[in-house]
Amino acid sequence: MDATVAASPRARIICVVGPAGVGKTTLVQALATLQSPPTRGDDDARALIDTSPEERAHHHSVDLGVVRLEHRGHAMTLLDVPGIGELAAARALALAVADAALVVVPPSDSPSPELLRIWRELDERQLPRLVVVNRCDDSRCAIDTVVRALNERLEAHLDAVELVAITADGHQDLIDVLAEASIVGIGTDEHLEPLPEVEREFERQAHDALLDDIVAEDDALLERYLAGEELDPTELNAALAIAIRERHLTPVLAASATTRLGLTHLLDMLDALVPASPTPTDTTSALVIATSSDNFQGTSATLAIVRGAIRPDSVLRDSAQDRTERLHQLLWPTLPKPTPTTEAAAGDVVIAPKVGAAVGTWLIDPAGHDIPDPVQRPTPTYTLAVEVPDQRANDKVQAAAARLAMEDPGLIVSREAETHRLLLTGMGATHLALVIERLGRRSGAAIQTVTPRTPYRETIAGTVEVEGRHKKQTGGHGQYGVVVCRIGPGPRASGVVFFDEIVGGAIPRTFIPAVEAGIREACEQGGPHGFPVVDLEVHLIDGKHHPVDSNELSFKLAGALALRTALERAGSVVLEPIARVHLSVPASAQGDVLGYVTSRRGRIIESTPVGPSVEIEAELPAAELTHLAVDLHGLTAGQGSFTSTHDRYEPVPTAVLGRLLSATSK
Repeated sequence: MDATVAASPRARIICVVGPAGVGKTTLVQALATLQSPPTRGDDDARALIDTSPEERAHHHSVDLGVVRLEHRGHAMTLLDVPGIGELAAARALALAVADAALVVVPPSDSPSPELLRIWRELDERQLPRLVVVNRCDDSRCAIDTVVRALNERLEAHLDAVELVAITADGHQDLIDVLAEASIVGIGTDEHLEPLPEVEREFERQAHDALLDDIVAEDDALLERYLAGEELDPTELNAALAIAIRERHLTPVLAASATTRLGLTHLLDMLDALVPASPTPTDTTSALVIATSSDNFQGTSATLAIVRGAIRPDSVLRDSAQDRTERLHQLLWPTLPKPTPTTEAAAGDVVIAPKVGAAVGTWLIDPAGHDIPDPVQRPTPTYTLAVEVPDQRANDKVQAAAARLAMEDPGLIVSREAETHRLLLTGMGATHLALVIERLGRRSGAAIQTVTPRTPYRETIAGTVEVEGRHKKQTGGHGQYGVVVCRIGPGPRASGVVFFDEIVGGAIPRTFIPAVEAGIREACEQGGPHGFPVVDLEVHLIDGKHHPVDSNELSFKLAGALALRTALERAGSVVLEPIARVHLSVPASAQGDVLGYVTSRRGRIIESTPVGPSVEIEAELPAAELTHLAVDLHGLTAGQGSFTSTHDRYEPVPTAVLGRLLSATSK
């Protein structure tokens, strides 16, 4: 490839997905470096893509890998998506810009729960796809068995377009089912040879089934086929491409990333069968699918261009921040290192150094008003609070966390209202463990995490009339203020409502705001059990003042004293937040999930079957949501998900109150 090249006229974006451990990254790197000698170790086979310290330490992908390659004069970009289910936010961005998906599966007849989840996401996006069985050189690999298992579990229509035959000497032969030929050679030396007679009977059934499905896409082709006419391979490939595009069938191929068996044929199939991106238009929009930053090179953004074209001097508008970003340089994400380019168009993916837009942001024409809809990502649901040893470390952690939130599409950074501690909300325990590891490395701080505090509240148990008297005599001006209030519970979610009912000037008008301020500040400081006080009605009905000693501070303190006295006399009720929870779980796990919810003081509102899943509406105390993300993952083998929103506050049950107060007093 030249040092500087222009945009390809037929660029495609292919999202490489599959469960963890199936060899996606090894496959992508092998495809991109097919002209180079094969690597020896498994780590070397991923080293050009899995470059972060966390990826190298854990031996699996953490970030979205982006690799551009050219095959037979046509460009394609492979988006290597992490296979761990809790990193699915990156998958959502990749699928949003992909022309098709390459689903990588192992040579196994038992599809994993994560594969089922991925397949469901592909169905929801109506994305064309191909399946490749990696490690097909495994002696146990039987493509026909894999296809049968996938059809049953995925409730899909898959056809084998390649088979693996075991020769008499124990070697694997790869068979092109459509061409009825053997795929001979490794890597760039691959070519087709006539199929040995001994393998024809093994291949014939798969060939006939595939041919039946392909010709069904074209009436003219079907008529010729039924008449016994020989069909041209080019016609068959064109019909197969239509079947893939319309999602009438999914072809299953075979390859080995480590030995490079079948890789050239896989690239041929991707080039021939994946629909090309639309031609560029006058309007430009690009999605930031990844970002990175370091202390030496600064920030950079990886842009997937959906419409239009960009150049190194282009100016785009950040639709999230409503500010412009000037591009300085464009790089193809090639291996072993990026390559400069003068232009990129729809279907291309480029690295743009010095662009600071957050991941998931759309960049559009500065004068454009057509902003694409935000990409729907999984909702982060697992939260931990961060504790650091000192303020200096806290400042570094805050800065590093803010940057991480720009890079990680599944991370939300916020603050705990009452303690002001940093809160990290992610997709689960595994995801947050990686976030905390990365946060510690970047900030250089020793980070501890704890469970966030549940925002309990208190309200008054009954209505009482009280006096708040503040008096302080000194040699000069003293302090004097007396208020009489009727304080009682108000409606839920009403906050603190203050009524001024003073008549006759018992308290000068200038001091009444101070009374209200004192009561509100006392509410924020907490009631008898230490929780902020809410849902009160305060009626200021009388008071006294002194012409010399009264001032705003005196009445502010008198108001606070009146509230504390009222809570002591009437008692307080501890309130807990109740969340409205929507769960989506496999039908097979419905009973376990319903039992879990009710055992956590939850209330089931409704359960609705939706295809192979069940949608559950429930109410749960917020305190019981702390470990729901982790527990639901275990109950549903990673296939369940949930969202929650605050609904209301309710009194804590007596049976729970004792444990709560005991825990908070420690």
